[in-house]
Amino acid sequence: YKANIDTDVRLAGCVDIVADVFYQQRRNILVSASSLNSSVVGIQSAYDDKGVVASYGGELGVRFAKTFANGLNVNANGFVTYSRNQILNWIENPVYPNLATIGTPSDAVRGLVALGFFESQEDIDNSPLQQFGQVKVGDIKYKDVNEDGVINQNDAVSFGSGAFPNLNYSFSLGLEWKGIGINATFQGAGSQMKNIRYVDGVWGALSDNRNMSQEYYDNCYDIAGADALYPRLSTTNVANNAQESTLWFRNVSWFKMRDCELYYRLPASVLNRAKISDGKVFVKGQNLLTLDN
Repeated sequence: YKANIDTDVRLAGCVDIVADVFYQQRRNILVSASSLNSSVVGIQSAYDDKGVVASYGGELGVRFAKTFANGLNVNANGFVTYSRNQILNWIENPVYPNLATIGTPSDAVRGLVALGFFESQEDIDNSPLQQFGQVKVGDIKYKDVNEDGVINQNDAVSFGSGAFPNLNYSFSLGLEWKGIGINATFQGAGSQMKNIRYVDGVWGALSDNRNMSQEYYDNCYDIAGADALYPRLSTTNVANNAQESTLWFRNVSWFKMRDCELYYRLPASVLNRAKISDGKVFVKGQNLLTLDN
């Protein structure tokens, strides 16, 4: 099932606008049917076409092109897209509501909810048991989402999309006056979750002869204390701190100048002598500016 609404508009002879919104349902997706029958029954469950996923979003493009009376030529355009998806139906029988996939993105990031770090042995003793091995002061403290008195994978929740950014945009600008011009292209993306635990020097610091970044050292619990962003340092891997959780995921966004060109268009009087129709002298750079979080 698909539905689109789009429009093209031209204003004042120099502005073009293109807009589109869409909604799509993919049905009869084959999904595992293992949760339909208990293993006690002994009936093998294969796959069933019960999956339904909805995708929706929009696109907007704007272009402005005009040559003014003083000879200034302006050419600018921008484009932005935003899209999301959601699981509408799936074969599942979650033990707790927070484990359900229905209602979450198909590429949902899942993990435990990090509350901070254990600040004392008393804090550890008065908190729900975390079943990922022994914990110490400075280790990650998790939320008991299902309120069963212990913390394990049954406390995982969905907190964003991870495969692709939901937001993408770009725009370009071109100006020329009396042969002198500039062209620049910009691009950006946002609304995407990335796991920094897999960045070398962030997690696994000191263990297995790994390097440690200054970022990790300055913000680990041993140095930053109550203001820490990362757990305590350890020469061995700590299972409790290696769990997927909100502490390790970041909402990633970035913006960059893809390229920029400055030029001087050679006058026709010079080019005609060499029997050349067009030519310019230019300097061009790529990836000159990057901003990210």
